[in-house]
Amino acid sequence: MTYYSPGKGYHCPRCKLRLIGFIFDNKYREWFDIMRLINSRQVKLSNLYKDYKKNPDTVKWMCYGCRDCGVVMKK
Repeated sequence: MTYYSPGKGYHCPRCKLRLIGFIFDNKYREWFDIMRLINSRQVKLSNLYKDYKKNPDTVKWMCYGCRDCGVVMKK
């Protein structure tokens, strides 16, 4: 796994901290496209189980403050 934190203003949905890390699986091929979307602020962070069930192979995120996690979804 690779951790990437762009320094953009993403907030944890649970605790509202800006300590977000993005987790890329080694098998994930479209990392350049999703990094471009993350840097242009065109993604949203979701910690809902239903979103994870719909998109299990997408990029994940984790809050370093409260350890909440979820999936990164396109807006």
